[in-house]
Amino acid sequence: MIQYTKDGEYTIQEPRLLAQLYGCPLNNLRVITGEDWYYVYSDGQSEIEVYDLAKREPRLQDEGMSQTMEMAQAFEKILSDSIVLDDNGQITTIKPIKADLREDTSYLLYLAQMKRGIIEQIGDDVAYSYTDDSEKTTVSREQQQQILAKSREIRDNQNPNMVMHEVEFRPTAKEIEKLSAKKIKDSKNVGRAK
Repeated sequence: MIQYTKDGEYTIQEPRLLAQLYGCPLNNLRVITGEDWYYVYSDGQSEIEVYDLAKREPRLQDEGMSQTMEMAQAFEKILSDSIVLDDNGQITTIKPIKADLREDTSYLLYLAQMKRGIIEQIGDDVAYSYTDDSEKTTVSREQQQQILAKSREIRDNQNPNMVMHEVEFRPTAKEIEKLSAKKIKDSKNVGRAK
Protein backbone atom coordinates (compact mmCIF):
# COMPACT_ATOMS: atom_id res chain seq x y z
CA MET A 1 0.00 0.00 0.00
CA ILE A 2 1.33 3.41 -0.92
CA GLN A 3 1.70 5.87 1.93
CA TYR A 4 1.31 9.54 1.10
CA THR A 5 2.31 10.94 4.48
CA LYS A 6 5.46 12.06 6.23
CA ASP A 7 5.30 13.05 9.90
CA GLY A 8 1.49 13.01 9.70
CA GLU A 9 1.31 15.44 6.75
CA TYR A 10 0.37 14.58 3.18
CA THR A 11 3.41 14.96 0.95
CA ILE A 12 1.64 15.12 -2.41
CA GLN A 13 -1.74 16.40 -3.58
CA GLU A 14 -2.97 13.30 -5.42
CA PRO A 15 -4.69 11.75 -2.38
CA ARG A 16 -6.66 14.96 -1.78
CA LEU A 17 -7.70 15.07 -5.44
CA LEU A 18 -8.74 11.40 -5.38
CA ALA A 19 -10.73 11.92 -2.18
CA GLN A 20 -12.50 14.90 -3.76
CA LEU A 21 -13.17 12.96 -6.95
CA TYR A 22 -14.79 10.09 -5.07
CA GLY A 23 -16.38 12.22 -2.35
CA CYS A 24 -14.76 10.30 0.48
CA PRO A 25 -13.00 11.54 3.61
CA LEU A 26 -9.27 11.76 2.99
CA ASN A 27 -8.42 9.61 6.01
CA ASN A 28 -10.57 6.76 4.62
CA LEU A 29 -8.95 6.73 1.16
CA ARG A 30 -6.85 3.68 0.31
CA VAL A 31 -4.78 3.15 -2.84
CA ILE A 32 -2.96 -0.07 -3.73
CA THR A 33 -0.84 -0.14 -6.87
CA GLY A 34 1.11 -2.68 -8.87
CA GLU A 35 3.19 -2.47 -12.02
CA ASP A 36 0.27 -1.71 -14.34
CA TRP A 37 -2.81 -1.92 -12.10
CA TYR A 38 -4.36 -0.11 -9.16
CA TYR A 39 -7.21 -0.40 -6.63
CA VAL A 40 -8.84 2.65 -5.04
CA TYR A 41 -11.30 2.30 -2.17
CA SER A 42 -12.65 3.93 0.96
CA ASP A 43 -12.36 2.14 4.28
CA GLY A 44 -15.19 3.74 6.22
CA GLN A 45 -16.44 3.01 9.71
CA SER A 46 -19.40 0.86 8.62
CA GLU A 47 -18.59 -0.16 5.03
CA ILE A 48 -15.95 -0.32 2.35
CA GLU A 49 -16.66 1.29 -0.99
CA VAL A 50 -14.56 0.24 -3.96
CA TYR A 51 -14.13 3.06 -6.46
CA ASP A 52 -11.82 1.47 -8.99
CA LEU A 53 -10.18 -1.90 -9.64
CA ALA A 54 -8.31 -1.34 -12.87
CA LYS A 55 -5.41 -2.25 -15.10
CA ARG A 56 -3.78 0.48 -17.14
CA GLU A 57 -3.95 -1.79 -20.20
CA PRO A 58 -7.03 -3.96 -19.53
CA ARG A 59 -7.12 -5.43 -23.04
CA LEU A 60 -3.70 -7.09 -22.77
CA GLN A 61 -3.52 -10.81 -22.18
CA ASP A 62 -2.73 -11.74 -18.59
CA GLU A 63 0.94 -11.10 -17.91
CA GLY A 64 1.41 -14.25 -15.93
CA MET A 65 1.03 -15.83 -12.55
CA SER A 66 3.11 -13.28 -10.61
CA GLN A 67 0.83 -10.38 -11.54
CA THR A 68 -2.28 -12.46 -10.91
CA MET A 69 -0.96 -13.34 -7.45
CA GLU A 70 -0.05 -9.71 -6.74
CA MET A 71 -3.56 -8.54 -7.66
CA ALA A 72 -5.15 -11.33 -5.60
CA GLN A 73 -3.08 -10.31 -2.55
CA ALA A 74 -4.19 -6.71 -2.99
CA PHE A 75 -7.83 -7.82 -3.25
CA GLU A 76 -7.24 -9.81 -0.07
CA LYS A 77 -6.14 -6.56 1.62
CA ILE A 78 -9.55 -5.02 0.85
CA LEU A 79 -11.26 -8.10 2.28
CA SER A 80 -9.03 -7.98 5.35
CA ASP A 81 -9.95 -4.33 5.93
CA SER A 82 -13.61 -5.39 6.06
CA ILE A 83 -12.92 -7.52 9.15
CA VAL A 84 -12.90 -5.49 12.36
CA LEU A 85 -11.31 -7.07 15.44
CA ASP A 86 -11.40 -5.84 19.02
CA ASP A 87 -8.28 -5.62 21.20
CA ASN A 88 -8.71 -9.28 22.16
CA GLY A 89 -8.69 -10.42 18.53
CA GLN A 90 -12.43 -11.15 18.45
CA ILE A 91 -14.42 -10.22 15.36
CA THR A 92 -16.73 -7.30 16.11
CA THR A 93 -17.92 -6.48 12.59
CA ILE A 94 -17.67 -7.62 8.99
CA LYS A 95 -18.14 -4.46 6.94
CA PRO A 96 -19.98 -4.92 3.64
CA ILE A 97 -18.01 -4.06 0.52
CA LYS A 98 -19.89 -2.08 -2.15
CA ALA A 99 -18.76 -1.55 -5.71
CA ASP A 100 -19.88 -0.53 -9.19
CA LEU A 101 -17.85 -2.72 -11.55
CA ARG A 102 -17.33 -2.60 -15.32
CA GLU A 103 -18.56 -5.81 -16.90
CA ASP A 104 -15.49 -6.31 -19.09
CA THR A 105 -12.86 -5.70 -16.41
CA SER A 106 -13.33 -5.55 -12.62
CA TYR A 107 -16.66 -7.41 -12.67
CA LEU A 108 -14.89 -10.44 -14.14
CA LEU A 109 -12.44 -10.35 -11.20
CA TYR A 110 -15.43 -10.21 -8.83
CA LEU A 111 -17.04 -13.26 -10.49
CA ALA A 112 -13.76 -15.19 -10.44
CA GLN A 113 -13.34 -14.49 -6.71
CA MET A 114 -16.89 -15.74 -6.07
CA LYS A 115 -16.20 -18.89 -8.08
CA ARG A 116 -13.04 -19.51 -6.04
CA GLY A 117 -15.03 -19.24 -2.80
CA ILE A 118 -13.21 -16.10 -1.63
CA ILE A 119 -16.24 -13.80 -1.51
CA GLU A 120 -20.00 -14.11 -1.28
CA GLN A 121 -22.57 -11.78 -2.71
CA ILE A 122 -24.89 -9.87 -0.39
CA GLY A 123 -28.16 -8.86 -2.03
CA ASP A 124 -28.65 -8.43 -5.75
CA ASP A 125 -26.25 -7.97 -8.64
CA VAL A 126 -27.81 -5.03 -10.52
CA ALA A 127 -26.70 -4.33 -14.09
CA TYR A 128 -27.08 -0.92 -15.74
CA SER A 129 -25.51 1.18 -18.46
CA TYR A 130 -22.98 3.78 -17.31
CA THR A 131 -24.30 6.16 -19.97
CA ASP A 132 -27.97 5.66 -18.95
CA ASP A 133 -28.64 4.21 -15.53
CA SER A 134 -32.43 4.62 -15.76
CA GLU A 135 -32.89 0.95 -16.69
CA LYS A 136 -31.57 -1.56 -14.19
CA THR A 137 -31.87 -5.35 -14.26
CA THR A 138 -31.10 -7.97 -11.66
CA VAL A 139 -28.52 -10.55 -12.75
CA SER A 140 -29.15 -14.12 -11.63
CA ARG A 141 -26.46 -16.58 -10.47
CA GLU A 142 -26.96 -18.51 -13.71
CA GLN A 143 -26.39 -15.33 -15.75
CA GLN A 144 -23.26 -14.60 -13.69
CA GLN A 145 -21.89 -18.05 -14.55
CA GLN A 146 -22.63 -17.44 -18.24
CA ILE A 147 -20.82 -14.09 -18.13
CA LEU A 148 -17.80 -15.68 -16.45
CA ALA A 149 -17.77 -18.48 -19.04
CA LYS A 150 -17.70 -15.84 -21.82
CA SER A 151 -15.11 -13.62 -20.10
CA ARG A 152 -12.56 -13.64 -22.94
CA GLU A 153 -15.25 -12.72 -25.47
CA ILE A 154 -16.60 -9.99 -23.16
CA ARG A 155 -13.10 -8.50 -22.69
CA ASP A 156 -12.43 -8.58 -26.43
CA ASN A 157 -15.78 -6.89 -27.16
CA GLN A 158 -14.70 -3.92 -24.97
CA ASN A 159 -18.15 -3.33 -23.42
CA PRO A 160 -19.64 -0.97 -26.06
CA ASN A 161 -22.80 -0.45 -23.95
CA MET A 162 -20.72 0.41 -20.86
CA VAL A 163 -22.49 -2.22 -18.74
CA MET A 164 -21.81 -1.81 -15.04
CA HIS A 165 -22.74 -4.03 -12.09
CA GLU A 166 -23.70 -2.65 -8.70
CA VAL A 167 -22.76 -5.30 -6.16
CA GLU A 168 -22.30 -5.75 -2.45
CA PHE A 169 -20.20 -8.58 -1.03
CA ARG A 170 -18.12 -9.84 1.87
CA PRO A 171 -15.49 -12.50 2.45
CA THR A 172 -16.82 -16.06 2.85
CA ALA A 173 -16.73 -17.65 6.32
CA LYS A 174 -13.63 -19.65 5.34
CA GLU A 175 -11.89 -16.49 4.12
CA ILE A 176 -12.91 -14.55 7.25
CA GLU A 177 -11.35 -17.27 9.39
CA LYS A 178 -8.12 -17.19 7.38
CA LEU A 179 -7.86 -13.40 7.23
CA SER A 180 -8.74 -12.79 10.89
CA ALA A 181 -6.08 -15.34 11.97
CA LYS A 182 -3.55 -13.49 9.80
CA LYS A 183 -4.59 -10.12 11.27
CA ILE A 184 -4.18 -11.48 14.81
CA LYS A 185 -0.76 -12.92 13.98
CA ASP A 186 0.33 -9.65 12.31
CA SER A 187 -0.99 -7.59 15.24
CA LYS A 188 1.17 -9.53 17.68
CA ASN A 189 4.15 -8.27 15.69
CA VAL A 190 3.03 -4.65 16.05
CA GLY A 191 1.20 -4.72 19.38
CA ARG A 192 -2.56 -5.01 18.77
CA ALA A 193 -5.22 -6.02 16.24
CA LYS A 194 -6.87 -3.39 14.09
